[in-house]
Amino acid sequence: MDKAKVVCVLKTGGVYTSEYVKRLHDDCVKCGANDFVCITDDPSVGSICKTLPLTDGLPGWWSKLEMFKLTSGKHVYIDLDTIIDGDITDLLTYSHKFTMLRDFNKRVDRPASGIMAWTGDWSRIYESFDTSMIDKYDPKKGGALGDQAYITDQLGFKPDYVQTLFPGWVASYKWNTFSERRQCRIICYHGRPRPHETGWRK
Repeated sequence: MDKAKVVCVLKTGGVYTSEYVKRLHDDCVKCGANDFVCITDDPSVGSICKTLPLTDGLPGWWSKLEMFKLTSGKHVYIDLDTIIDGDITDLLTYSHKFTMLRDFNKRVDRPASGIMAWTGDWSRIYESFDTSMIDKYDPKKGGALGDQAYITDQLGFKPDYVQTLFPGWVASYKWNTFSERRQCRIICYHGRPRPHETGWRK
């Protein structure tokens, strides 16, 4: 079966650097990916992998909405603060309509955007966004939980969850035990500490 293109986004000026792109790229290639692209405004990333330009100047995590300009084929998006350490071929070949992480906080049932997968044209998620919406989705101002809430609202349906489709594959660096992390294939950091602060450990 055809494999999805793996997509990541690097916007300069934040905590993430091209080293994060290189580590994620190398992990993904080692673990089953054969097509990887970074959407970025950092020209140095071109020495690591294929790139597409990040053009809209959206703040922070909102820059990831530019990946929905990719309107054909299968795509798997992975946050830069993610460590891949196991075969992810099944994730890449699955026929996703739209899949997201389930929030690691088990007290809530809501999608998270650290890993997403989709097939076909979801450009309306990008095209429907306006910077006037940012406050509505700013949890520091009493809004919903950022880009993942916006994306879910735009879908209009509950996405599949990565953890449901692929049980045992994904763990949180903060929420799961060391033993659980050692047994999984994907570690999500989602906040502090950052991978470089822990020596890129599982």
